[in-house]
This record gives sequence, structure tokens and C-alpha cells, in this order.
Amino acid sequence: MRRGSLKGFEGSITRVVKTKGSHREYFIKGEPDTSFKDALIESWPFIDHNDDEKWKIVTPSGEDITEKTLSSHEGTVIVEFLK
Repeated sequence: MRRGSLKGFEGSITRVVKTKGSHREYFIKGEPDTSFKDALIESWPFIDHNDDEKWKIVTPSGEDITEKTLSSHEGTVIVEFLK
């Protein structure tokens, strides 16, 4: 007989974001199924940029995770503003 059960994570997840070339880090958070994009817009930390500009969120290796969920990637991610 199996005792107990495994349960998925409940609560909010916090992730670290920074802009390309900057050492300043910002925190975003949301439910595990919240997209990186939505979490960043919710707590937009960049006073020199507007959230309606073109931008994307990438991993250090360059993978675009803008539309992926917060639970899909751990570690610091980078916001790249596009021209």
C-alpha cells in the first residue's frame, strides 16, 4: 500500500530577469502556469522602456521563452529589446 502521494507545486514562482548587457536584476513572479511575458508585464521594472515596445525573453543560451510558463525554466533570463 502506498502512503501519501506526490503533489504538484502550488503557489507562486519567482524568477530573475535582467536586460542584455546589464548586471541589474529584477524579480518577476506568478503562478507556475503564468507566461514569462505576462509576469514581466505585471511587474514591469524598466523605466527607460514601455511594455508595448517590441521585446522578448531569452535564456542565457538564446532560447526564446517569452510565451513559456514560469515553471518551464529556472535561472536568470534576459529581456532583449528589439528595434
